Amino acid sequence: MARSNTRPKSARSATPKARATNSKAKTKRKGKAKAAPKASKAALARDRVAAAAKKARKAAGPELDRLKKASAKVESRLKAVSSTVAAKLAAFEDIAEQQLTSEKNKSRINKLEKDVGRLISSADQQFGKVRGALDEELKDLKSLLDKSAEKVIPAAKERIRGLMPDEAGSDDTWEFYTDKSKKWRWRLKGSDGKAVGASNKAFASRVDCIANARRLGYRGS
Repeated sequence: MARSNTRPKSARSATPKARATNSKAKTKRKGKAKAAPKASKAALARDRVAAAAKKARKAAGPELDRLKKASAKVESRLKAVSSTVAAKLAAFEDIAEQQLTSEKNKSRINKLEKDVGRLISSADQQFGKVRGALDEELKDLKSLLDKSAEKVIPAAKERIRGLMPDEAGSDDTWEFYTDKSKKWRWRLKGSDGKAVGASNKAFASRVDCIANARRLGYRGS
């Protein structure tokens, strides 16, 4: 009795050679799918500079918050002192106007004058302390920002230089031109005539544009 072949048609047709071919095709398609276009050097430079600036802002954040809190406290103290002084002066003016000629109120007026004098003196002392504390806060913040700038700005410049072509070879060409808004820009072309670098902003004068290019490797006049 003949045995019937129960295997599906697709299974019978898939020979070892066909399966190997299909596997290679799938691997090739996956490799193409994974391949992503490389980011340009200019984009990498912008990303790195942005990351460095973000790091500097993050470092200065706590100091800025502390300064804001100190300023809020100063404002609150000034309002309280001003309110008290205004109330005392208003009371003094009422008494002076209404009962200045009354002998029995002279001692009260004198006492009130002394109270106002002491209050003004105390306010001056408080203002002096607050100003001193605020000056110290500002000095600390300035010192922190200066230190951050000393670290971040040179590092960013070095990274940008590292992304530019080797220090202006004889075949490299620096071009300075005006854009549609009549402002100055620069670009650097390689030996093949393709642009390999360009200014990321426009400048009001050619002198400023050249100064920016010098910081990134331009050695011309």
